[in-house]
Amino acid sequence: MSKKNIFILIQLFFIAAGMALIRDTDAYYLPYLVVCGFSVFCMAKEKDIKPSWHLYLAPAIYGLVMLGANYSIWTEPDFPDEIGVSIRFVHNMVTVASIFLSGYFQAFHILKFICSSMDLPAVFGRAQASAGRKLKPTTVFLITFTLISAIDIAVLFTCRYPGVVTADSLTQIKMFMEGWYNNHHPFFHTQLIRLFVNLGLLMFHDLNAGISLYCVFQILFMAAVFAAAVMTLFEAFHIRWLTIASALFFALMPFHIHYSFSVWKDVMFGGFVLLFTVFLFRNGRGIGRKIPNFVFLLIASLGVCLFRSNGYVMFLIVSATYLILFWKKIFVKEKSTERSCAVIFAVSLLISFLLKHPFLAALDIPQPDTVEMLSIPLQQIARTFSEYDDFSEEDLSLIDNVVSKNRMIEVYYPIYSDPEKDLIRHEGNQNYIKENKAEFALLYIRLGLKHPDTYLKAWIDQTRGYWNSGYDYWRWIDAADYEEGYDIYRTVNSDFVKRHFEEYLWIFQNNPVLVLLLCIGLYVWADWLVFYLSAVRNDRLGVVLSMSVIALVFTLQISTPVYSEFRYVYSVFCTVPFLIPAVILGAPDRSAD
Repeated sequence: MSKKNIFILIQLFFIAAGMALIRDTDAYYLPYLVVCGFSVFCMAKEKDIKPSWHLYLAPAIYGLVMLGANYSIWTEPDFPDEIGVSIRFVHNMVTVASIFLSGYFQAFHILKFICSSMDLPAVFGRAQASAGRKLKPTTVFLITFTLISAIDIAVLFTCRYPGVVTADSLTQIKMFMEGWYNNHHPFFHTQLIRLFVNLGLLMFHDLNAGISLYCVFQILFMAAVFAAAVMTLFEAFHIRWLTIASALFFALMPFHIHYSFSVWKDVMFGGFVLLFTVFLFRNGRGIGRKIPNFVFLLIASLGVCLFRSNGYVMFLIVSATYLILFWKKIFVKEKSTERSCAVIFAVSLLISFLLKHPFLAALDIPQPDTVEMLSIPLQQIARTFSEYDDFSEEDLSLIDNVVSKNRMIEVYYPIYSDPEKDLIRHEGNQNYIKENKAEFALLYIRLGLKHPDTYLKAWIDQTRGYWNSGYDYWRWIDAADYEEGYDIYRTVNSDFVKRHFEEYLWIFQNNPVLVLLLCIGLYVWADWLVFYLSAVRNDRLGVVLSMSVIALVFTLQISTPVYSEFRYVYSVFCTVPFLIPAVILGAPDRSAD
């Protein structure tokens, strides 16, 4: 047996060992199995190449994901009392090495396959590209738009009228009905809801009618964005099966249907992120006419910046990436699409900044409060308090000026920071944090240096839902929240549709295969693969396009209040299904303007 085959057997052993060790994970196990199976396929199909440095380094990310997200398996094993410290240490080290190497070798062979099969369009059937050339792009758009909007409107008016209205939705409605605002719920999204609710009140004298008008608008907006994505894939590649599959995905996925009439900022934000991705792709690949492409890119850019609090930071990261990768074409070339896009990014950042800060300040509309941005630090400090009691009198006194340490311990919940934030809002003094920022920053650093492992565990528990395989956490809800003075109520016009729609939602959440389509981590991993492929192929546009998801997930790593909130990353489920074929199938020839 050759040395190569022996090494392959060793890798297979560690892959199997690591997969066995995480079988009791509290995350979904099937996504791990899918990656494992794909890695074995890649191992069989990959070609011999001379690996570059990145091929050795990048797989460590997936190894660390498997290891970190499942830290309880190797940090909290159940040892019999008679087992000594040395044996426990050896056991833990073997477990750590096996899980890490399992993830490392799986990712290595997947990435090696990608590097050795750079002509991936052949895998997807580029040879069939001529099959769809008889259809016109506008026809594809209209068919997709009609299909999606018809399904969503039918469900809305048969069993979800006037729409999904949760506590957050009702708060936004109360804002403009009572005349007070807070940019915690984006002001401009609230004004959009206000426009349609007031129209409904004017026309029908019914709050429910106004909410349903907003939901119809949102359905039509999202259907148009999805249709634009499908049309763009069709224009770029003319692959019939891809066009049909992408249209059906956007039309039939339960989250797209249910979110289309959910009154949440996350839905419109997801549409704007996809719209931005689609029209940046169209501009970069020379698809369609320049002026409409630029106009829609500007609209999408403003929407990304204004419709979620973290959207501005996300867009800033994407813009900086674009500037770094295309600086020659932006600053050296006299006329270029890249320069026009850069100008649009700069204008969008400037306008949205002025609207979010000076404009809202002039209207006396406050920004989100101090503790809203401190979810991760609050969780880390609360966990440290709950596990240790070795703090100085100075540190305890500083905390007591804000809130009781014992109350922080009482309400601490590892995957959800709202109890800590609400405690400070209702019983504490968050102004003291604002007035003593430096002291609290030093306190945060001191505690972190003293107990770094606790900080790391608290961060993992609070964020792993956005980078690990996936978790069984709520994704949608049938709510029509009522409050005195706000007569919002659910109207069901067809029990038949209601029953079958709820069965449809149920099967996706409970069937172990279909639940793969709901796993946040699987979509994020797919985006990282797209990012890696783009970098390896020197596809700069592909790097920027995939960076939107990476930037969004990054913002959640520093501020998320919930460990696996589906709606926070709904834009990922809108964007990644477009990105995968758009980037993998490569750049088509630039069309005439």
